[in-house]
Amino acid sequence: MRRITATLTTLLLVLFAAIPVAAQTDRPQPAMPDHSAFDKILRDNVRDEMIDYDNIRRQHLDQLGGYLEQLAETDVKALPRRVQLAFYINLYNATVIHAVAARFEEGYSVAKGDFALFTEPLVRLKDKSISLNDLEHKIIRPTFKDPRVHVALVCGARSCPPLIPRAYDARDLDAVLENNMRRFTNDPKRNRFDETDKKLFLSKIFDWYADDFGGKTKIGEYVARFTNAPISKTSIEFLEYDWGLNIAPRENAVKPYRGILGSGSSKILTEDEKTYLWKHRERFVGHSHWIKKVLHAHGEEVYPLLRSTERKYT
Repeated sequence: MRRITATLTTLLLVLFAAIPVAAQTDRPQPAMPDHSAFDKILRDNVRDEMIDYDNIRRQHLDQLGGYLEQLAETDVKALPRRVQLAFYINLYNATVIHAVAARFEEGYSVAKGDFALFTEPLVRLKDKSISLNDLEHKIIRPTFKDPRVHVALVCGARSCPPLIPRAYDARDLDAVLENNMRRFTNDPKRNRFDETDKKLFLSKIFDWYADDFGGKTKIGEYVARFTNAPISKTSIEFLEYDWGLNIAPRENAVKPYRGILGSGSSKILTEDEKTYLWKHRERFVGHSHWIKKVLHAHGEEVYPLLRSTERKYT
């Protein structure tokens, strides 16, 4: 009898112990955020480290807004840590780009209205809306304590670290952040070493967030990890920050079309080239003189494709 009782007790213990395991196994895993829409927008609109805000405003604003709505439904706390960081970086950058594109006008700067872009509650999370400043300073920096985020978060200014033409992905996040920091510290437009005066001229980012890089006395040591410059015993000065918009020059936007059309009237356009031109006709904004040249050179073949653009901008 005692043996039967002991056996039953053992079986019950095994069954009860197995219940939490089964429940945990059956528990649905959190859905991974999908950054593919943002990735495509960046690949199509980031050129030479600059962003084509005007084209995003005209062609991708709704799509970008839909991506942000999708992120707002994500239960971030249930995600793995590296997935969280990639999520927050993409959320920050997409919010900045969407806000700038929605406000875009000639001469716009993110410094407008005493930097209101960063203090308004533009960032949508699952349970609340917060500002870009709060996302950076109350979530990303204190949670992850990784100084390399400063070369991933792009504020929309020319002196910001350049935006890479793709979304961030947890699978290669560490390597991409490392490459970002190496590129940033060796970029003479943003950081440089004067060998004659033994002076290091650094981005204000290293001044504003010195504690993230180990403190004021450790900045040079941190930068030395990513550059070959002999900067161990140098003085440091911080460069003025250019808050002008990091917008892609319009001239860059028409280079692909010049490659297609050429400069002579003998060029015969393929059907694919015609379709390409028509699909992207709005990029001719600001180039009315060139549109006239194209129409004159190619006559009836091109005119139907560019007629609406020519009417609007010439």
